[in-house]
Amino acid sequence: MLIKRRKVLKAGSAAIGGALILGTPWGGRRLQAADSYESLEINDERIKKLSKIAVDSAMSKGASYADVRLTYTKQYSIRAGDRYPGRNEAIGIGVRSLCDGYWGFASSPVWSESEAARLGAAASANAKANFFSRSEPFELGLLGSDQGGSWIMPVKYDPFVISIDEVTDHITGLVTFISSLEKVNSSSIKVEAFFQSQDKYFYSSKNQAIFQRLYNSSGVVAFDVSEINVGSAFVSLDNLSPAGVGFELIKDPSLRDYIRENHAEALREMTLPVLPVDVGRYEVLMNRRMVAPLISESIGAATELDRVFGFEANAGGTSYITSPEEMIGSLQLTGANVSIIADRTSEGSVGRVAWDDEGMKPNRVTIVKNGRLSSLQGSNDGFSLLKDFYNGSDQKFTPTGGMTSETGIESPLLYSSDLIVETDDSAGKIDDLRSSIKTGLEMKNGGIMMDFQKSTGYGIGGSVFKIENGKRVARVINSGVLFRTQNLWKNVTAFGHQSEVMRFGCELSKGEPSQTSYHSVYSPNMIIKDMDIIDSTRKA
Repeated sequence: MLIKRRKVLKAGSAAIGGALILGTPWGGRRLQAADSYESLEINDERIKKLSKIAVDSAMSKGASYADVRLTYTKQYSIRAGDRYPGRNEAIGIGVRSLCDGYWGFASSPVWSESEAARLGAAASANAKANFFSRSEPFELGLLGSDQGGSWIMPVKYDPFVISIDEVTDHITGLVTFISSLEKVNSSSIKVEAFFQSQDKYFYSSKNQAIFQRLYNSSGVVAFDVSEINVGSAFVSLDNLSPAGVGFELIKDPSLRDYIRENHAEALREMTLPVLPVDVGRYEVLMNRRMVAPLISESIGAATELDRVFGFEANAGGTSYITSPEEMIGSLQLTGANVSIIADRTSEGSVGRVAWDDEGMKPNRVTIVKNGRLSSLQGSNDGFSLLKDFYNGSDQKFTPTGGMTSETGIESPLLYSSDLIVETDDSAGKIDDLRSSIKTGLEMKNGGIMMDFQKSTGYGIGGSVFKIENGKRVARVINSGVLFRTQNLWKNVTAFGHQSEVMRFGCELSKGEPSQTSYHSVYSPNMIIKDMDIIDSTRKA
């Protein structure tokens, strides 16, 4: 068990000043000062002291503003058949300092008073060294506009409280259940679960103090069905992507019903004949799992303000939105019946927070309204970059609250908020969409890759079916899709019914070295006309 706080207090103040090294049950390794903090509670005087030392050190070196993040992250993954789960935990502390309008950052995996002081001074020194790194100095704007508080992401079953034996038994039970289904290849069954809990403490020179506990859970359930002289099909559930929930993601009783549904569909798929791809342009039904990364990359990432201004040019990439002052309100991105909302407050979303990593409360912002670009996803920094535009228009700059750091070690970066697609044109469920296609293709569960400007993309993988008169008539192999972002969205002719919209957790990456975050996309099925279908095996 973790060492209790009262036991550490009895050991004396050396737990902080000397960075006491204690044992940990998570992974069998040792962490500096990690177990002396059972959690990062907002009223823990030792956490407050460390934070204040770091911020005061930065301010004493000339900073006009400084903030600090301390994170304590626990993870474990478990796979059916493994004797022991894979465990990991990590601590981090990172300090940001603003000097003469320029940011500096310094971080460490060590919690101690001397280290906190060193990081504060180093962050201010780095800020002064960054004087020539950008053309416009940063303005504080809305930072520290409230005094913070505490928030714990609500989950039904905390995976770090329930017994690991219960998790193991449940996963083993799923394997047994899948093995009992008709024509399942038992050796192909893969069932895994991953859980993360992160305690995060934020403190700024504006005396804003915030504690949050966030969860990220995901899983894999996959298997093959096959029959000699008939064929085979692969099943991978699409409802276990990263989410802001606990063990209930895997424990949900409806999961077995969903396995049965996917199994029954796979039995039908494996009987279809297999055809090579016929290159050309087709009407395409794209399922919601494939639409989610398409929305994430072509709309979510492309509307991140730092990409738009080119700050990610040598890292995560830029955007096809090249002139925000001219394009906001005028750039037609999608059909006129579509709006896309950026919002980090939805229950169950993996990106859900009460405050982002610079102490901003997230806002619900419409980034696409009636098909037109209506706003960019920006942090407080966005006002500095677009103040002339917003001062000269009737619009108000609203930060989305998307500043995020994976741990205290990484500097906060702007990421897309969770995305919600709203449309007033529901053409029916996926069977209805398929029935409306006379000749075309259906793409299921494929991946999406895009260029650094998010202007062109490539889709491949998953399952592809030929549709004739509204029915699947064959499986198509080696097919891929090429597209230009704006052409694709303008060619969407129908969205599926809202009842079939599903939340998917998508990975986001940017920075140099690369940093990772996650957000959720509430994704519908959709039909797109005139899609360019290619042979993915053909070489130029």
